[in-house]
Amino acid sequence: MILGIDFGTSNSCCSYFDGKESRVIINEYGNEVYPTCLAFNKYTDEILYANSAYDNSKDVTLIKNIKGYIGLDEQEIEIMYNNSLTKFTVNEIVVLYLNYLKRISKNFIGIQIKDIVITVPAYFSNIQRAQIKSCCEKAELNVIRIINEPTSAILAYCWDTKSLKTKSLDTTEKCLETKNILVVDCGGGTTDYSIINTDFEDQ
Repeated sequence: MILGIDFGTSNSCCSYFDGKESRVIINEYGNEVYPTCLAFNKYTDEILYANSAYDNSKDVTLIKNIKGYIGLDEQEIEIMYNNSLTKFTVNEIVVLYLNYLKRISKNFIGIQIKDIVITVPAYFSNIQRAQIKSCCEKAELNVIRIINEPTSAILAYCWDTKSLKTKSLDTTEKCLETKNILVVDCGGGTTDYSIINTDFEDQ
């Protein structure tokens, strides 16, 4: 099995593929998407993630827009945590959140999947991609592939369209023609436009 991670600016989601079908992973709050944030308790060693971090404002320091810091100079973020001023690097915070995604995935599926495909913005530099991969490795996740977000969207479209063809739906014939498709990625931080050529013959 392979775990897919969409590590978003505002929200993230995970799914898994067992060779035949894929399923979206639901977190402990019953949500298919989870806020990309975590909160450090000022007076205890508790760290809250996603919905619990976003919904609790008492005695915590909320860290949002984690992805926006990736690739910047490895500055440290100083926060009050467990009754002391504590410094965390961006990588450490990303790893903490990736570990949360691992936990909810294991709880949902029943087994731990370590092989992953993770998406990144199309504009991410090689340095940012390398930093994401490093964080995954520190979270004991094996990165099979890093995919641009618009590419992952068009792959999902092609997969669904091809699946309709296997069900002998004649209405999909025109959908299977080779063509250029505009992909609009409305993210929490940026909106990107990509033109991607689709060729169903190679699927």
